Amino acid sequence: MSYPTPELPAKLSYDEAVDLSMELVDFERGLRNPGHSSFHLNRMAHLTELIGNPHCNTRTIHIAGTKGKGSVASMVSSILATANFRVGLTTSPHIHSLRERININGDNISRSEFIRILEYLWPFVIQVEKEFNYGQVTWFEFMITVAFIYFYENEVDYQVVETGLGGRLDATNILIPDISIITSISRDHTKILGDSILDISKEKAGIIKRGVPVVLAPQYYAHEVIPVVKDIARGLDAQFINVCEMYRYDIESVSLEGQKISVYGRYYDYKFSLPLLGLHQIENAMTVIASVESLMDMDVNINKSDIEKGLENVFWPARMEILKSGNKVIIVDGAHNEFSAKRLAESIIEYRKKILKEYSSQVIIVFGVLNNHECENILKELSLLKPIVFPVQSEHPKATQIEDIFELANTLGIDTIDYDKRLKDISDVMNYITMNFDHKNIILVTGSISVAADALEWHKNDFKVNNVT
Repeated sequence: MSYPTPELPAKLSYDEAVDLSMELVDFERGLRNPGHSSFHLNRMAHLTELIGNPHCNTRTIHIAGTKGKGSVASMVSSILATANFRVGLTTSPHIHSLRERININGDNISRSEFIRILEYLWPFVIQVEKEFNYGQVTWFEFMITVAFIYFYENEVDYQVVETGLGGRLDATNILIPDISIITSISRDHTKILGDSILDISKEKAGIIKRGVPVVLAPQYYAHEVIPVVKDIARGLDAQFINVCEMYRYDIESVSLEGQKISVYGRYYDYKFSLPLLGLHQIENAMTVIASVESLMDMDVNINKSDIEKGLENVFWPARMEILKSGNKVIIVDGAHNEFSAKRLAESIIEYRKKILKEYSSQVIIVFGVLNNHECENILKELSLLKPIVFPVQSEHPKATQIEDIFELANTLGIDTIDYDKRLKDISDVMNYITMNFDHKNIILVTGSISVAADALEWHKNDFKVNNVT
């Protein structure tokens, strides 16, 4: 049976295409409950089957975890591109444009290509909703399918795919990859994934496929995570690569431009300058090296130099990204859960001893979160910095009210500035700080990616990012 599809304008503009796609159920930004089972693979399986399963025809690196997924995905992609492979990368969320979610060798999908693929795919989106009893295709499912089509049509050698939420029931988990990677696991989205590290680990390990090697990143909750992942891998006859057991590193030096490190792998000893700050990024780099060496086990043509250069060239915004503005240093980091905030605070405390000595001991935090974030627990971890907090509210529809952050910070005994609370716009707050604090300050912008994105927008006309203008 066939169904009529909505008539699209004869010449759909990019903004119209985006608006049309955003009519789909969006669990990232949407405030309504669609009233159907949200997390399963049936819609994705039907949708991709209708268009010929383009994802099945491309070699794949699949990445799940709570933290570090995007950084690891970006590093893997950079190494493969350095080794002269054509690489598709799909990640989420985006910073400024949804086109960032889909790129090939660093170039985002063009507006015209997004429009063209939407026009092709939209009738199938409607068909899935009408023919099958699984509800409307979600926006995330739609975007992942756009990525699969785009990568297939452009004949990429590899597609590097980051899960959205969880793993076992994530829309991306229809893939059969060459390598599965599980990054650091901590508590996040507990209403969906479970309250315990054990439950969350089972969900993340749901991406492991029979006979496909799985690389496990260093884990803060190692005694809980490792047995779960190892047991599931064993049951699926999947090679289990525990990075913590098989790899080690040394830090040679650290500066605002990055960190020079050595990683001792199975094949080579690597020395490179990683332009991403934080101990967690070194652990991510080790995980990536372990994954790429697993590809080398499969006779993929990648050498030591490709790995070192690929890691040196990686760029991943809003993750301890350093912006300089006159005599101030601004650190932008989308730390949106308790564990991320803990690692962020630890890194800044360490760097204040080494590379931020010349700056004031006072840390100013521009802070905003979404309603589904652990605001209290995040603030508790950031309180280790003894900061002054400037609550802000991004334009994200799920952003927490500025008054609620003020109240919570004050309840926790965290200093806040009694500035004009009408300054809800992050640009206004950043201008206020730079005008009213004239000595050397460490300014930290954090809490959610949407807050980080607004700060980057504010600074984009006059900033230096890790020495790249």
